[in-house]
Amino acid sequence: MNNEKCITKKQAVELVKKFIEFELDKELWYQNIKEYLSAVIFYGSVAKGINRADSDIDILFFLPLEIEEKYTTGEYVYRFEEKEINIVIRSIERLRKIAVEKNDEFQKEIFRESEIIWSKDEEVAELISIINS
Repeated sequence: MNNEKCITKKQAVELVKKFIEFELDKELWYQNIKEYLSAVIFYGSVAKGINRADSDIDILFFLPLEIEEKYTTGEYVYRFEEKEINIVIRSIERLRKIAVEKNDEFQKEIFRESEIIWSKDEEVAELISIINS
């Protein structure tokens, strides 16, 4: 039986911030996209508080479409302080489309109880609010 404790949402947010600052910042692909980032979103089972001890931490990076297409090769998976961190890159244009169409329950579920870790402006927060309404 695994006695490992589940990470809390607050602990996960702090871990992600630390990971980005001290580990991800060393990665060439991240250095290349950093200036284009629209937002960093924390989502998934840990964000919803329904995680297990072995749950991974999921984060979304929103970028302009042309940058997303250049750097999306699937998920970026890292191990940091005993936790797996999965990074998914999506375009801000895709998020705008989801907000306009408002009929994608799967996407709505992804953003339910998500948390914006960093954003260059209010657009992503506004789009997520529309998606969740």
